[in-house]
Amino acid sequence: MTKSFFIVLALTLSTNIFAVVKPVNEEATNTSLSLNAFIKHSKRWTTSIQARLQDNEVQSKEKSLQLGLRYKLASNWKIGFFLKREYGLRHNEDWKWLGPANYKWIDTEDRGETSLIPFVQYKARLPFKTDMAFKFRLNYQHNTFNEQEDIHIRSGFINILSPDFTMINQINIIIPTNYSQRFITYYGYYFSVGWQINRHLTLGPEVRFNQKFWNESVSFRLRENDTYEVKLNNFDYGIVLNSYF
Repeated sequence: MTKSFFIVLALTLSTNIFAVVKPVNEEATNTSLSLNAFIKHSKRWTTSIQARLQDNEVQSKEKSLQLGLRYKLASNWKIGFFLKREYGLRHNEDWKWLGPANYKWIDTEDRGETSLIPFVQYKARLPFKTDMAFKFRLNYQHNTFNEQEDIHIRSGFINILSPDFTMINQINIIIPTNYSQRFITYYGYYFSVGWQINRHLTLGPEVRFNQKFWNESVSFRLRENDTYEVKLNNFDYGIVLNSYF
């Protein structure tokens, strides 16, 4: 009886020592700074530049630079293409086994990734409220670093509050196409108010409430023989400065 007890105790301790430490759901408050420049070359062609910094509470800091080209197909339709370089992104493959009872996110702050992003956009003023416009944009993002692809949906309203102030209310959704076990990995609400300093500059706050999900991909299961899912509830706030030329 005593021998059996010590065998069970040894097995229990061994299991606890080598147990997998899985990620847990987290909440984070993050700060950001967005700098945007829009250069209109003609009635149909516009280029854009965006530099963005985000200081994440439970992740590495994110930095990005995005170059864009837009073409006006018709009065309400635009198509375009973004080339984006980012540092500090986190993917489901970055949750790795580093030793017994030691799973954790790897540091990606200095890792650079490039994404190719074609998009189509529809924007029209509401017939019953001319100071408000509906906007819908569909992006298809291909990350050349890990070949992961996503559909980004952005939909919302732009309100002209006064000649000097504009408000944006928007819903954002990300649908992975080739790597996640979930249909949606990100959804959230975006709000901003822009004060028009002069004809070339607007400045104001931006706020995001969102949920982001990670889980194991097929390659993760083959590598680690394990599964997981973790959710991150984010509250992001920051400053956005837009310039128009």
